Amino acid sequence: MTALDKSQYVHEIIIPCSDMYRAYIKKNILAHSAIQKKVIFVSGGKERVHSVHNAIRKVSSSATHILVQDAVRPFLQTATIMHLVRALGKADGVIAARLVVPTLKEVKGKRILSTVDRNSVVGSRNPSNFLRKKCLQVHFEK
Repeated sequence: MTALDKSQYVHEIIIPCSDMYRAYIKKNILAHSAIQKKVIFVSGGKERVHSVHNAIRKVSSSATHILVQDAVRPFLQTATIMHLVRALGKADGVIAARLVVPTLKEVKGKRILSTVDRNSVVGSRNPSNFLRKKCLQVHFEK
């Protein structure tokens, strides 16, 4: 959460989680950190998409972007946030990604069908960054 707190592009931190984890986070993380940004807790969902949905409902109306970061991937850097915000000018949503190094195989059952061209794939990472307007459309306009 330090990178989120230090980033000039982040104005609030919304954490979807169960009541059990909310108490743990407040006692063991926030109480021992120097987080200056507003931290809002919302109920987590049955699956990740439901948790994200609950968090998006609480994003301030003044926000122009929504950055989605998984707590299980804690090594976010402020430079990554900056790159995602800058890249968003060219698209409605962007992800952090890196080139794939291992050899990838396409398989069917236990049979190898082919070697995947690594130039045509990337490894997706968190966070994801979206224009607020587009993110709300995807989640709430049916």
